Amino acid sequence: MDRHHQAIIGYLNELIEYYQSIHLSSSRQKALSILPKLHQYADIHLKSEEALLAQVGFSNLESHTKIHDQYKDLVISFYQQEMDVEKLHSLIKGLRTWWDDHILKQDMAYRPFVEGVDLEPNLMPLTLNEEDNRENEVDEELMEIFRDSTVANKDKLTAALSDKDWSEVRATAHTIKGSAASFGFPELSNVAARLQSVLDKEQVGQASELTMNLLLEMDKVLR
Repeated sequence: MDRHHQAIIGYLNELIEYYQSIHLSSSRQKALSILPKLHQYADIHLKSEEALLAQVGFSNLESHTKIHDQYKDLVISFYQQEMDVEKLHSLIKGLRTWWDDHILKQDMAYRPFVEGVDLEPNLMPLTLNEEDNRENEVDEELMEIFRDSTVANKDKLTAALSDKDWSEVRATAHTIKGSAASFGFPELSNVAARLQSVLDKEQVGQASELTMNLLLEMDKVLR
């Protein structure tokens, strides 16, 4: 568990470094690239911790697991919104606060119960190679949220285009732009940004074609 904590703190320290200059596009992109790695490693740690506590018969396992669920809810709540600068700023701050409390207080409560316990093989901390292999993985739960959101936005965009409701088209494109950037789909984000820019300038003549382009790009992502 200590090695897990060290890796998580390492990711958090990287985020805090970019937190100071989050208004810069380069810092935002670097922070967004670190978040999936942190979430993936955190998921491994929390599941391993729960299994270890179950192994030793920790009496407060249920309440400890609920604390883990609160963390997952915290992360998911942010990814269900557009990840603009303010939301990213709040997410990094919230993650640091949660992990500081969890590692320094919550996890200290069970330490006496697990000291000297031989971990089962599936609970052993990741090797460096395993950690490297996981760095390119995207948390499945978060990706499912993104896919569901993309399907819903595609339906909204299709209906708005049919009704020529350019205000709704613009609002939906704005949402897609932010969420696509957060989940590592720069081309989808760029197409949405072009559509939003055109509508911001009230150049409605180009809007239909750009909306269709955005719908096609969303289809590519959903395949």
